[in-house]
Parts: sequence; structure tokens; C-alpha cells
Amino acid sequence: MFQGAKMKRAERALPTLAGPHHSGTCCEASVMATGQSTATHDSTPEPSSQSDRRRQSGRFAKGFSYSPTTQIQPGQHLSSATEIQSGQRLSPKTEFKKGQAARNKLPLGSVTVRTNRKTGVSRAWVKVAEPNVWRLRAIVVWESIQGKLPKGKLVHHKDRNPLNDDIDNLAAMTRGEHFKEHEEELRSWRT
Repeated sequence: MFQGAKMKRAERALPTLAGPHHSGTCCEASVMATGQSTATHDSTPEPSSQSDRRRQSGRFAKGFSYSPTTQIQPGQHLSSATEIQSGQRLSPKTEFKKGQAARNKLPLGSVTVRTNRKTGVSRAWVKVAEPNVWRLRAIVVWESIQGKLPKGKLVHHKDRNPLNDDIDNLAAMTRGEHFKEHEEELRSWRT
């Protein structure tokens, strides 16, 4: 009877024994055994396990693994049953067959519109060859009518609409000429 009252008093005293630097677990064993606190609060207790280290710091410690499933090294297998043999087919029904085309493959001459993430400008691209060779539609239109675009030149859209690739709307310019053409617009974008 007396022993039970002593234990209850010790359990009530535990929260007050905990300082700001630890949880009081180091004091718990000595209070339970003797009823007197003999632990000093100057040092933080050494964590007894990896999970205690994590709880104490609030995050995973560098160099420690907390789960045996994360201990697998590249090329290491848990058992010979899970090891993939050379030439082994895991799911023949869903694998690609030789010569099978992807279901999202587009034919030559397909046009897609792509938007530049930085500038937000949309441009039309044309598939001109296999596998996946795409060119700007404005350049393809220019070269189909005017011939090869000279080196150092680019295609300018006169009406400032990069999706209007009509030949009457296109002009070949050097980069310097193109910059002068758009100089005011560029300055207004920067401010």
C-alpha cells in the first residue's frame, strides 16, 4: 500500500523533472526505483537506438537507415525468386512487340502548338522526318517558297502573331534587325 502511493507521487513528479533540454526519460528510472531523483540535468542522455535519435532531433540522422527495406543495394536481390534473368519476359501481354508503333505517334506533316514556359509565346511546329524531327512551321513555310533560309537570318512575323505563318506575314531578318524591330516591346516587357 505504501509502495503504491510512493509510485504515484513519483509519476506525478516526472513532468516537473524534465528540463527544457530533454524529455525526462533519464530521470524516470531512478525516480521509479528509489523515489528520489538522482539524475543530473546537465547532460543530455545518450539515445539508446536509432529511433530515439530520430525522435530527439525531429528528423532522420544522416547515415542511419530506419527501415530494413531501404538497405537494398543496387544489383542486390532479396531472393533468387525475385531476381530477373537475362532474356526473361515478365509480362508478355503488355510488352511492346517488335515493330509496334507507340499509340501517340504522329505522322509526318503533323502540326503541334508549343508554348514557351518562360515567355508564354506559342509557336507552331511541324514534324518533318522520323523519328521525331520537328521544325518551326514558319521556317518550313519560308523555305518551301523562298528557298533555304540564309545563315545568320531568322523568320520575323510582321503582324507580331507567331501563329500566323502565312508567307505574306513572314520576313527574313538578321538578329540585329529583328532586335531593332522589337526594341520598344522588349523595353516595355522589362519594366
